[in-house]
Amino acid sequence: MRKTSKYAYVAGLAAMALCANLPAAAPPKGGTLTVLYNFNFPPDTLTQDGTLLMDASGALYGPTSSGGTYSAGAIFQLSPPASGNDYSENTLYSFTGGADGSEPYQALVFDTKGNLYGSALYGGTVNAACPSGCGVVFELAAPAAAGGAWTQTVLYSFSGGSDGAYPNGNLVLDANGAIYGTASGGGTISSVCPTGCGVAFQLTPPAVSGGAWAHNVLYSFMGTADGAIPGAGLVFDKNGALYGTTFAGGKVNATCSVSLGPASCGVVFQLAPPATLGGAWTQKVIHSFPGGDPGSGPDAVLVFDPQGNLYGTTLYGGKGKPGQGGGNSGVVFQMKPPTKSISYWQIREYLLNHTRGNHPYGGLAVDSSGNLYGTALFGGGFFLAKGIVFKLTPPATAKDTWKETLLHSFTDKSDGGNPVGGILVGPGNILYGTTCTGGSAQGGTAFEVEVTTQ
Repeated sequence: MRKTSKYAYVAGLAAMALCANLPAAAPPKGGTLTVLYNFNFPPDTLTQDGTLLMDASGALYGPTSSGGTYSAGAIFQLSPPASGNDYSENTLYSFTGGADGSEPYQALVFDTKGNLYGSALYGGTVNAACPSGCGVVFELAAPAAAGGAWTQTVLYSFSGGSDGAYPNGNLVLDANGAIYGTASGGGTISSVCPTGCGVAFQLTPPAVSGGAWAHNVLYSFMGTADGAIPGAGLVFDKNGALYGTTFAGGKVNATCSVSLGPASCGVVFQLAPPATLGGAWTQKVIHSFPGGDPGSGPDAVLVFDPQGNLYGTTLYGGKGKPGQGGGNSGVVFQMKPPTKSISYWQIREYLLNHTRGNHPYGGLAVDSSGNLYGTALFGGGFFLAKGIVFKLTPPATAKDTWKETLLHSFTDKSDGGNPVGGILVGPGNILYGTTCTGGSAQGGTAFEVEVTTQ
């Protein structure tokens, strides 16, 4: 069965509620947005989905899940101009939709040599389990000389069985060049998951250049209390443990059933590395979302701050009225690590009440001062409710609350609309991101935001 996009799912459920009865005037903004590039791919509500990546020269990289030569997605590079604001676009690779993959979604990652790594949701191995392909992990090797062609290589093609299917989360590399990620389908078959609830995986590079990468399942989700549908990728802590989320699964209660529908609320999990080389990784749920006010449906990659606190977002849940930053519109959450006196992770939720943001689909970014930045897919001060960029400033004392600042409210016109990806914090705390609609060609925009409030 072809995997239904969560973006389309969110849009179908929420568009009517989110676009109704919103004010015509924009709320005060705390940032200045500049459009860097207008995408010219065929208009599609699923285009720039991943958070941008920046190299040492200031060039930006990202995936598009549609467009490209074969309309199966592409990897692009945006190079900064010598003067002015208009970046130049270079398509590094266009997917054919065959063995090389189709529909790359999430953020890319560099290795120490400047090669790019990412995943494509479909393509690769085609079988009864995956008629559109089970997805691939790929490498884009940087050219030997400036201006040369990048070379795409499939490192692993999923089969849809115990190895997983549909990799659509962020990848992360360790110091030895091994790749870690999640696949939202496949894995162990159970009564809850007849085709598997997804896996966390590791790809180890070959000892000899050109050899096959070794695939290892770190954990196969069962769809019960341990979670189901890991779609957001993983992040390392300073001790080598991995953390991630599942969109569904977790504790069963009146709000969250064991079925894999919208009533399942999801978990935050930890994967601890083995004590000895080649041993098994240990999965532990460190939070199970109860649904309702505290949030449900975590679907974006997590991020650590300098103090070791963990932050993320949920697509649903929250207090307040629908369309006003609550009432099933999603939350931002913080998890404090265990201490000598408290042995468990403590969670605290922060709502998007002030800016009317709805459904924070992309991941968060944190700066050196502990400020959080993110986007919401819908909401904002305009009638069309085309999304926002927001900032969350940490409290000065334990008794204070986080301060939320609206940095930009999208109009779906020249500035773009519906930011699906997260925010990149660049040098000078300039923020970079993309939208999947709007712009001069209605194919979305790449933008930067200069924060004008402290």
